[in-house]
Amino acid sequence: MAAISSSPIGTVQTLAKRVGLLTPTTPEQIALVAFMAGALYALHRSLQLRFDDSRMTPDLAKTPAELQEVLRAVGATAPVSEAWLSGFYVDSAMMRLSALDERLSKHLGTKRILSPLVPDAVNSMKHDVDAGIGAGWPVRLADTLFAAEQLCECLQRAVP
Repeated sequence: MAAISSSPIGTVQTLAKRVGLLTPTTPEQIALVAFMAGALYALHRSLQLRFDDSRMTPDLAKTPAELQEVLRAVGATAPVSEAWLSGFYVDSAMMRLSALDERLSKHLGTKRILSPLVPDAVNSMKHDVDAGIGAGWPVRLADTLFAAEQLCECLQRAVP
């Protein structure tokens, strides 16, 4: 499937508009739409913060200092760096999209639809001690956007 917009932020905005036209009525439908809304919000914020795919392969020499900076900022109730926050939002989007894939397949009685890239990264986040820090992840922002597009189509079938 080709991108639905020429820009990543345009893709997220288009998906948000499509999901916004759905009319969920059951608790299950409402929960599915809410999860997609959260994923789209996270993608939107990551793009606003200029996410860079290089964050998918952390620099081991710089990451400890970046984490100390983030923790100092949190401890002082100060803003964290936009670069770190953009990665946080991409991770959040991937977790939500992977979970939504599971939920939609269960709701529709179908197999999961996402390619393994996003779910594999999420499984690494959940189960691997180094959680992608050592080798990084092969998943890129474009893969995450594509996953959102796929799940939006599936969501439109699940929620009238």
